[in-house]
Amino acid sequence: MNALESSNTVGYNTANVVGGSMNLLCVSWETVGNENGKATLNDVMDTSVLTSYSADGETAGDYVNTWNMATGNWGPKYFYVDQAVAWEDPSYADTWMDDNFTPCNPEVEPGSAFWLYANSNIASFNFRGQVMSGTTGYTLTAGGMNLCANPYPSDLNLNDKTQVTLTGKTSYSADGETAGDYINTWNLATGNWGPKYFYVNQAVAWEDPSYADTWMDDNFTPVASTAIPAGTGFWYYANGAVTFAFINPVD
Repeated sequence: MNALESSNTVGYNTANVVGGSMNLLCVSWETVGNENGKATLNDVMDTSVLTSYSADGETAGDYVNTWNMATGNWGPKYFYVDQAVAWEDPSYADTWMDDNFTPCNPEVEPGSAFWLYANSNIASFNFRGQVMSGTTGYTLTAGGMNLCANPYPSDLNLNDKTQVTLTGKTSYSADGETAGDYINTWNLATGNWGPKYFYVNQAVAWEDPSYADTWMDDNFTPVASTAIPAGTGFWYYANGAVTFAFINPVD
């Protein structure tokens, strides 16, 4: 799990990045941003620990794959390079390249999630900026997966209405014939999926009040605490048009 390393407004947090694998990360900081009011990948992360693509193309480096919430598709993708000497061009120093391997300065939205492929283990991969404040909201694409994030410095409980508000969600049916919404989380420590949570609102059908407007575990058992870890991304499968908001627990 990501851990907040500073109690100041400006600080950093760390993630354990698994080498040779994709890692689901989160832009868990606000920054001053560029002229468009947005941050760039170099603004929010420590690139000194990344592996660069080589100038001759023989060595593959680290790369980032983003998710377009508006279209429900992947992209764009960015490749890390630090090869100013080899390319004899200062624009290739500590930067990112697009799909055409042209240097660029990718913008990222605070509170968004993305995948990082790392060639090597990075025990303390740092993100920096100002601690997120206020509410983070999403409008999800119906009938598909949506890449979301908990950008705050503490875990959020899906069943705590003071931390999470959701509208338009679809319940699993008591007879199992109707599939509802579900969430799949990512464990940064292990580089694996899980736990997974399923939404149910079937107190009458199950004759059990604990099945009213709640999330269940893999065994379809209601659980009191369904944690989305601090500073991590997760997938939300929405059957319908879902909107939800995370309310900063430290505000």
